[in-house]
Amino acid sequence: MQKTLYLKAGDLQEARAIYNAYCNGRGGKLPIGLLKSSIGHGEGACGIASVAKVIICYENERIPPNLNLNKLKTEIAVMCPPLFPVIENINYTPGIYKS
Repeated sequence: MQKTLYLKAGDLQEARAIYNAYCNGRGGKLPIGLLKSSIGHGEGACGIASVAKVIICYENERIPPNLNLNKLKTEIAVMCPPLFPVIENINYTPGIYKS
């Protein structure tokens, strides 16, 4: 009988993956905006919804806030900074920044 391996998924694992991928040696903050707080779970359409949100951010040069974010989980809060959860609209100039 073959065993199935289940990996944990959720906010902590997602935050840790972003931290490990983008924050190693980072000099500044990395703003984090979440799509789920704006439109809910996208299920099969979550990829295209994320692309749409990025395009809207580029067009408006603003990152919208994470709705209903009142308190970070302790395990995620230790990664802030450099992770920077967006809680109010912030200006954003699209492009690649070198720190």
